[in-house]
Amino acid sequence: LIRSEFTFQAPLDGPNAALAERIRDCAAVAVHVRRGDYVTNAQYNAHHGLCGVEYFSRAARIILDAQPDARFFAFSEDPDWVEQNLKLGAPLEVVRGNAGKADHVDLQLMSICKHFVMSNSSFSWWAGWLSNHPDKRIVAPKRWVNDPALNERFTLPPSWTRI
Repeated sequence: LIRSEFTFQAPLDGPNAALAERIRDCAAVAVHVRRGDYVTNAQYNAHHGLCGVEYFSRAARIILDAQPDARFFAFSEDPDWVEQNLKLGAPLEVVRGNAGKADHVDLQLMSICKHFVMSNSSFSWWAGWLSNHPDKRIVAPKRWVNDPALNERFTLPPSWTRI
């Protein structure tokens, strides 16, 4: 019910419409790299931590083992970091241009993807959950926050792979 109620009403236009078509035409994998305040705010960093390069590499390998023709689309508030640091073993397009008040457009684009590599972020979670792709593969971090007692509260659907 929630999935059917929570739909994007505004059509994509311009570069985002073209990007949506590229996403629909391939084995698209949304890679969400949460950095922003997880990096700049010491309290958030201490609570949440960051998913590092090793995590993204391992997650990409899991996707590529199941979907060798995967094409990665990275969404992040730190696209320069993504370009400089993530080498995932397949084509990677870093999505730019929807920061700030257009963040919802990135969520819409991510939800069109067929597979997901998510960060420890509710933004990632919603993108994967909203996807209607029947054979979607979602890789999520085992450690959602730094407090082990709280990690159990962040439940993920059993079909999602936690690493």
